[in-house]
Amino acid sequence: HTPPAAAPAERPRPRRRPQIDLASESARLARLQADLDSAPQHDTMRRTRRGLPAYSRRGELLGLLRGCGVVVVSGATGCGKSTQVPQYILEDAIAAGNGAACNIIVTQPRRISALGLASRVAAERGERVGEVVGYSVKQDHKTSAATRLTFVTTGILLRRLLSDPDLEGTTHIVLDEVHERSIEIDLLLLLLRDLLTRRQEKAAAAAAAAGSGGRAGASKASPLPPLKLILMSATADAQLFADYYTGAAGRGGKGSAKAAAAAAKMTHGSAAAAEAKTGLEVGMMSIPGFTYPVREFYLEDALEMTGHEVGRGSKYAKRGGGGGGKGKGGDGDQQGEDADGGSGNGNGQRQLSYALPSYSERTMRSLGNVDEDQ
Repeated sequence: HTPPAAAPAERPRPRRRPQIDLASESARLARLQADLDSAPQHDTMRRTRRGLPAYSRRGELLGLLRGCGVVVVSGATGCGKSTQVPQYILEDAIAAGNGAACNIIVTQPRRISALGLASRVAAERGERVGEVVGYSVKQDHKTSAATRLTFVTTGILLRRLLSDPDLEGTTHIVLDEVHERSIEIDLLLLLLRDLLTRRQEKAAAAAAAAGSGGRAGASKASPLPPLKLILMSATADAQLFADYYTGAAGRGGKGSAKAAAAAAKMTHGSAAAAEAKTGLEVGMMSIPGFTYPVREFYLEDALEMTGHEVGRGSKYAKRGGGGGGKGKGGDGDQQGEDADGGSGNGNGQRQLSYALPSYSERTMRSLGNVDEDQ
């Protein structure tokens, strides 16, 4: 007896937004924005936002977005790009009467960044998280039918692309911290390049159908709105990302060669992935300065300053007792330390102590236990 073949796994269906009246929702958002802009209790917040270096480039950003499919924004940490750029896009849509049609996704490489930025931006807008501003991270999300600006981790957007390859209803994608160049970020850069090209082709087909067949032709075309991509980097490598999205390998010319070279560099020389095939208009801008000096602290610094201790039974500890942080003295590959002094040779613990002699024994124990992915 031959068992029946297993049915192929179905692709997960994307979660659809509840249908809303766009005109009335846009009007509601405009009223909320007007109230926020005139509320005396938000004077301090308004002054703080206008004092950020990003504010002086607001008009330039919005102008580039009107003419380009991709905008690369570079600016030092502390210039305000992560909190302000998404808000400028949303506020511009609200002012134009299209707030309800605007749907912005902002990616962050880490869960804590997505949560923190959602909380900060919601506070700047005088609301609670889950209203106009929300977040979606692994095993936790706070959004609603009113949400127009969502902070997510890169992994969440990758999973969304599996179930919804065209990102229907999304108007803007902001990829923050692209200079970190993780595997997930590089994969997103590739997938979004293809998506932008696909959306561009569908928009052209819709325009052609509308011109040739009137309403009947237009009704057969894709209803997807234009998609804009904003890449944000804290380093001066904007040209690399711009070249990756510019030109087409099959079109010839200098732009094609630069695009192919950038694609090869971005994909570590993969010939198949290096075929730059977009024809997207790319704009670049830089936000100069920062509002405060930035000082780097490593995990061991935070543990030392706070006195927090991560025991082997903590939910933040590595499973199986492994350890070895990725701070100044660790490479993350030390395994098997007995951080609580039980059985085990403690070689990794001693190596950390030699590498970081100025830290307390408590910090060394915690650093040996902690799972940095938590």
